[in-house]
Amino acid sequence: MLAEIKEKYKGFHDAIINEVSYLPFSTALRKSLKELRVSITCFNWQKEQWEDVIIVFKEVAKFKYIDTLKLQSVVVFEAMLKENEDGIIVDFYPIQVDGREVLEEYPDSTFLVHCKSVVLSHTTN
Repeated sequence: MLAEIKEKYKGFHDAIINEVSYLPFSTALRKSLKELRVSITCFNWQKEQWEDVIIVFKEVAKFKYIDTLKLQSVVVFEAMLKENEDGIIVDFYPIQVDGREVLEEYPDSTFLVHCKSVVLSHTTN
């Protein structure tokens, strides 16, 4: 799913975060552990149009979101989407390593997610 997200939405260039909601626990009826939902308006490069998308991060191991007046916390310039042996890392405010295309997780990022999987829950035009 991460490859599909990258293909359609690239790094969520110039996207707007509309809503963030977090479910910090699971119940007997709900098997997904620690789920984060992010509603975002982003550009679909395949359809060449803006869309409202809900990204669902499942089995969240680490989640950091800081909303401050001093920093822009809703406009995404370019997100880092990376898979590793522990799962997926999405840093909405990564650091640019080479000044162009290489992005790395930023320790002081204001929006960062480590999880086991990512799915698109809903897309509208």
